[in-house]
Formats: sequence, structure tokens, C-alpha cells
Amino acid sequence: MREQRVSLRWVLVAGALLFPALAGSAARGQEREYTVVLGGNVAGTQTVRVADDGTVDVRYAFNDRGRGPDVEASYRFDASGLPVAVVIDGVEYMKGEVGERFSIEDGRAVWTNRGEEGSSALERPAFYVAFDGVPSETAWLAAAALRAPEGRLALLPAGETAAEVVERRTLSGADGEALEARYVELSGLSFSPTGVWIDSEGHLAAQVSSWFSVVRKGFEGEVADLLAFQDARSGARLQALAGELAHRPGGDL
Repeated sequence: MREQRVSLRWVLVAGALLFPALAGSAARGQEREYTVVLGGNVAGTQTVRVADDGTVDVRYAFNDRGRGPDVEASYRFDASGLPVAVVIDGVEYMKGEVGERFSIEDGRAVWTNRGEEGSSALERPAFYVAFDGVPSETAWLAAAALRAPEGRLALLPAGETAAEVVERRTLSGADGEALEARYVELSGLSFSPTGVWIDSEGHLAAQVSSWFSVVRKGFEGEVADLLAFQDARSGARLQALAGELAHRPGGDL
């Protein structure tokens, strides 16, 4: 696996910089630890480390009644926060083998994963969405999309996302630490907006739902409040859609 990672690191062109938000003060060599909460119980962890050479290494695993992923991932970014090299190895939720690769070669994006393999000319900036990506990838995508013109960003293998900041909060940790977080909604990834809380450097602060959550270690106590906000926003959206899309007969049926 080490040899595979080294073989992809050359693709970052000479003179390119690591995504500034990830290379902020004291970022290199720093680890960020996350707790995976499943059904209200601690079920796993995610650890993110920005290496001295700019590579972002991630270890992600959780246990769901014997199932669950266990992967090691390595990401490299350009100055815009777009991945230029991705390596993901391990096992996915059902314990199938993961051997995902993404790189940029001669102006083309090239990828292979459990679902497909292919390539595409880079006609415009685009963010590769990994088939077996780690939770932090959604935060990096949100940060990159917010920096893109009009908050819109092309995706690989296909599609486009639009990002919008809809809430800002100061999260309180168990040790009194404060964490400034923005709640970003991404359209284009699913039938409804995908929400993620990111910190000021573009890293994951939290991604929560009623069943599965990943949150910065020490801030587990904030999950309930974050979820309450998201549920209220989702409920309001669904109510508005019902008002706009419902068909109301003008007479008896």
C-alpha cells in the first residue's frame, strides 16, 4: 500500500500548493479525531492527519453488528481544494475489498473503483467524489464549492453541485474548547440537499443524522442540537414543497 501511495504522489504538478484551508497555521502534522455515533452509541472513529508533504491521510472505521468499513485513504489537493490524487484501500461496509484510485494524467482525470473505471478530459475544474470516500470528503467538497464561482462546482465522474451556507454556530467542546462551524447544504448529490458542518479551515466539524453521525472528538454533546436544527430545516423544506407540488382536485373524485 505504501508503494501505491508513493506512486501517485508525483501527479501534483511542480509548484502547486496544498489547498490553503488545509495547509493553514499548525495544520501540517496535526491530527483531527472524530467519533462515529451509530444509533446513539459510539461505533468507530475517523482520524485525519495532514502530513509534512501535504498529503491528507485518513483512517476510518466503524462496527455495525459485524459490518462496517475499515479504510485508509490518502488525498492530495491543488490550490483550489480539488483532489489531484486519491488512494483508498481496505474494506467497505459489507467487507468487500476496496482499491480505489484517482489521478490526473496529461490533463485527463483517471479513476477506478468498485463501481466503474474511466477517464475524462478536464475541460473545467471538477471535484472527484470517491465511491468509497471518507466522511471528511464531504466537508472538503463543500469548502471547494464555496470557493468556486457562484458556489457551483463540476463533479467527477459526472454532475454538478451547488453550495450554500445556511447557518453559523460556535460549538462547545467537553473541555471548554470552542469551534466555529458553518452548516453548508450541497445540492446535486442526492434527491434532497446534503448537509455538512465545516470549520474555518474547511475540515469536517460534524455530519449528523438521526441514525448515523460523525463529529469532532470532544463535541459529541452538540449532536442533538445540530440534528434539531437540521430536522427543523428539512421539515420546513418538505412543507414548502408540499405546498408547491401538491395536486388539489377542484371537485369530487
